[in-house]
Amino acid sequence: MKLTVVLAALFGTFALACSSAALAPVEPTPNIEATVEVRVAQELGVDATVEAKIPSTTQAACTLTDGEMVQSGWTGNDTGDNSCNSCFCANGGLGCTKMACPVHQVGSDSKPGLTRQPTPKPKPTTTRVGPTRTLAPAPTPTAVPIPTFEILSKHPTLDCLNTQFQMFIDVFGLYVVAPSSAPEEYVIHSANVLAEYIDNDQDGLPDDRAVLDHLLGENFLTPVWVMSTSEQFNQHRRGTVCEDGVSLAASMYYDEDEWAIGGIESAGTWDTNLEEIWHIVSNGWYSTYPKFFGDEPSESSKLVNAMDAARGGRFFAIPDRYPEGAWYAYYDDTCDYGCQLHEYFYWITMANIDALDPVLTSKCADSAHEWNVCNQSELEKVDALAFDLLNNHGFNLPTNIPNGRYRVN
Repeated sequence: MKLTVVLAALFGTFALACSSAALAPVEPTPNIEATVEVRVAQELGVDATVEAKIPSTTQAACTLTDGEMVQSGWTGNDTGDNSCNSCFCANGGLGCTKMACPVHQVGSDSKPGLTRQPTPKPKPTTTRVGPTRTLAPAPTPTAVPIPTFEILSKHPTLDCLNTQFQMFIDVFGLYVVAPSSAPEEYVIHSANVLAEYIDNDQDGLPDDRAVLDHLLGENFLTPVWVMSTSEQFNQHRRGTVCEDGVSLAASMYYDEDEWAIGGIESAGTWDTNLEEIWHIVSNGWYSTYPKFFGDEPSESSKLVNAMDAARGGRFFAIPDRYPEGAWYAYYDDTCDYGCQLHEYFYWITMANIDALDPVLTSKCADSAHEWNVCNQSELEKVDALAFDLLNNHGFNLPTNIPNGRYRVN
């Protein structure tokens, strides 16, 4: 794994609330199946793999349940019988959460996926800054445009990115960045994979808006570069907004990594984008649902407990030999407990979407010394805790293998 630092711009959180009464904090807020219902006034279609498409400048209004008209860009609660659901208007399309509006409040100890309950507003996300740090421009919460994959020559708000990068692609408000030397085909492919992780069912809406909001709030970037560009950027961003106003978690190296343009199913080879870009997106899951996906061992999240079982115990230092029967054995001495957990989340996610299935590539066999659970069926048998976490708690985690061909259904 390459945990090369990665970057992204403060966005603000989008909250769901079903009444004006103050609620006890609810830790997980997993999306309920069919979380968002979109009433589309005009049909939208995007073939966004290669060429950019410029959205129309005409912004249509939306109609709420009781007939009230709101302008494109509006966010807030619906009206009438649907007033407990939060909505946004995007060019004639009204997107709303799809909770049944209850007569009585649901207690905060309800389990996700089993009962539907109002969600308390989380505290606004702030850019990670200290007393002497420069704040990055804060985005205004609004409906997120569907990616067009147009390659921009400059970042629209952060000039400190423009010295090292000449290619920028906006993906639901997150940016894939690259120097001019990077192959455009690779940059566009990475942007499509990122879009597929954010909107895996490809309905034009983020699968989990709270996860996306965290990534936006921390300004996570997805770089496609070479090592020299990485080193130059980290040197030149010192003393600028980019020093503390953007976040890095992983990167794609166009001269070293494996690329499966068109997807692993058609290419028959592994795609490193599936790992590195998932490492970036995972940060939203760790922070949004800490009781389930928290990456601090002191929290004993379900993810932490599942990994401890897979490793045969809780090891803060890499053991000389993992216990017999352990099915996750990562021996990299540079990878601490949190790093081990991030790798584990990647492995179980890939197995759960069948990306490691031997019928597609040799990735599972090539990685058998570390992890050899290859598909969802094996995951259910071998790692019951991980399978339960990913499938039985109502979260809208990825279920399809990203192939770099994001299209709105």
